[in-house]
Amino acid sequence: PVGDATRSNLLINGNMDSGGTWTLGAGWSITGGKAQHVAGSASGITQPLAAIAGSYYRVAYDLTLTGGAIIPQLSGGSARTGTVRTSGGSFVDRIQAAAGNATFEIFGSDGFVGTLDNVVAYLETATCLSQGTHYIWLEPQNDDGVPGLTAGPFTVSIK
Repeated sequence: PVGDATRSNLLINGNMDSGGTWTLGAGWSITGGKAQHVAGSASGITQPLAAIAGSYYRVAYDLTLTGGAIIPQLSGGSARTGTVRTSGGSFVDRIQAAAGNATFEIFGSDGFVGTLDNVVAYLETATCLSQGTHYIWLEPQNDDGVPGLTAGPFTVSIK
């Protein structure tokens, strides 16, 4: 394993196969394997997440966006926000929890029109690799420790 292999997604159904685990604000729906929002209401899509104050949570998601903006956040108590997004793409974020944070939310502005998919949130540990792209090279060795040809780089994307 590379980094902390014990981490798992704290969200249920981040791939948006169904809406049962998410609370949908006005203008949100889950259909066709994606969460969708239409313009007209500033609201969020939420799920319980009992965050530990002072700890960092890593967030990743895929977004299509034709208008407005979204922002990931930990809410309840003092809301802690991630980066506002105004264009589509695959994004990562890192949010430090505050006391009372008990909900994960992706909040859409009243003008947000787009879809959300593949949402991940997990607790960061000291052994997690930093978010982004990393490169790995492999060097085989025989029983005597004599190296063979190095292969790579192999690209790994950490969310």
